[in-house]
Amino acid sequence: MLQSLATYLKEFSNSTAVYIGKLEIPKKQVDDADDDVAHLNEDAEQHIKFQYATSEHDYIVDQTLGRHQGITFDVFDPPAPGEEDEVKDDVIPEEDEEDGSKKETEKKEAPEKLPYNILVDEVVRNNRMHYFKVPRLGSYMAIHLEYDACLHEDAFDDGVREMINVHKRRADLEDEKAEWEKEEQLRKEQKE
Repeated sequence: MLQSLATYLKEFSNSTAVYIGKLEIPKKQVDDADDDVAHLNEDAEQHIKFQYATSEHDYIVDQTLGRHQGITFDVFDPPAPGEEDEVKDDVIPEEDEEDGSKKETEKKEAPEKLPYNILVDEVVRNNRMHYFKVPRLGSYMAIHLEYDACLHEDAFDDGVREMINVHKRRADLEDEKAEWEKEEQLRKEQKE
């Protein structure tokens, strides 16, 4: 689905290209004689491995970007929230004008918190940009996107239960359809 997301974002934003990378730790080379954890390289520094890209920029797939290559890694270190971003209590005490007593009113809902992003208006003017090919004029945006994976037992069990429900509903619909066709056939025979 991430390839479809890249294509959709390109069309929706009218961008030249969209690529999606994953933050990961490089793995060690292993031999047949190694154990099941020999590939782990806990001391290595994380990098971004690009896994999806729109068709014009598919050369970036399987490329890696190190922490000190360009501006992209800044997206993982957002600035500290300002005072205006702080979340206040859910209720605000308010003084009643008539008797001076305090009453509580609910505060307005906080605005939606979007993923942190970096926007470079003109890439050729920013000396921190990293290029895999010849630079082109334009802007660049990096977004720190996190999502919950469904790769755990509970999600699998829920998926199996949902598939069972789908098959049951499909069977019920087939039964209803067969019953309707049978009744329809009887009506036709009665008319003749």
